[in-house]
Amino acid sequence: MKAIIVGGGIGGLTTAIALQAKGMEAEVYEAATEFGEVGAGIWVAPNAMKIYERLGLSEEIKEAGYPYKRGVGISTYNGNVLGEMQAELIKEKHGHYTTAIHRARLHDLLLQQTHSATPGKKLARYEETEHQVTAHFEDGSTATGDILIGADGIKSIARTQMLGDVSYRYTGQTCWRLLTEFPLDFGTFDMMEIWGNVGGLRVGSGRISEDVVYTFITAKRPKGEADNPETLKDDLKTLCQAYPTQIHDLIEATPTDKILRNDLYDFKPIHQWHKGRVVLVGDAAHATTPNMGQGACQAIESGYVLAHMLSETSDVEEAFSKYQAMRIKKAHKVTNMSWQMGKMVDIHNPLGRWFRNLILKWTPASTTQKMQDQLYNLPL
Repeated sequence: MKAIIVGGGIGGLTTAIALQAKGMEAEVYEAATEFGEVGAGIWVAPNAMKIYERLGLSEEIKEAGYPYKRGVGISTYNGNVLGEMQAELIKEKHGHYTTAIHRARLHDLLLQQTHSATPGKKLARYEETEHQVTAHFEDGSTATGDILIGADGIKSIARTQMLGDVSYRYTGQTCWRLLTEFPLDFGTFDMMEIWGNVGGLRVGSGRISEDVVYTFITAKRPKGEADNPETLKDDLKTLCQAYPTQIHDLIEATPTDKILRNDLYDFKPIHQWHKGRVVLVGDAAHATTPNMGQGACQAIESGYVLAHMLSETSDVEEAFSKYQAMRIKKAHKVTNMSWQMGKMVDIHNPLGRWFRNLILKWTPASTTQKMQDQLYNLPL
């Protein structure tokens, strides 16, 4: 079995490594002229860490990143703690802490394990025969295999050819991502997500190494809006004026070229992930807003399950159908939960925010643990 994988991000590379582990051939083709990931952090949650343990990579990831052994807290801007993720309990039940890591470092680790990966190959279209599928790239070159795996992101060309256009949903929020060398201290927590005094505003900050802090800031903004680099840090400090001084200092300490901005999109869950010899994984199949830190983790799960199913049968469509059946319910649940969490943050009415905070504060620990178990348990 030879797989052509279009898309060399975390999902595509993990899929390739999982296929290799099952004795199959995988060739990865990435549209960008160089392999790499954006300068931001990522959470590798226990569900993803379990998969990387099976693939022999979990120890390297922990060494390259920063395991959250003290947990994660959610609070208001004035210090009212609304909830927490208890790291030791999660570790006891699921075998791993969440590990925060620079996306580029994780990407490099995966790339080192991938047997065949070629940049500068953007998919133009694919063509199927009874027994093979050929990817045609924009530079005129081609690659042929038994199957084609579309891991080419939310704006997937493979998905568009298979299913037509999807309607993207703008959340109404934009997100700034910051990388900073900063002496962050949240006391009993490794990371804090702090909800603001206006709808849509929140700041999440935590270490991704001993020296570097990753921070995200979300706010309600019109889509397509651009920043002024000369005033950007002052603008962010003004936006976060009600926040603790530590957040202002962190923003000030961040080089402007280490601040990225992206509008937040997903698309409504789709109910078909494969057709013929072509199958989708990651954001191409189930794009998710970043509100739960599960976007890449769900891509990792999908790639691993797909590889397992392909190793169980020589019937490609049977393998694809079993993969979709095993993954679609959870992936859709994560997409919908993440969308709803974004709407919870988006509440502009002060009374509505007060009521939301009250509900979160008094949510039983057993309810939180049940949700975590649903996220972190694997289907196989």
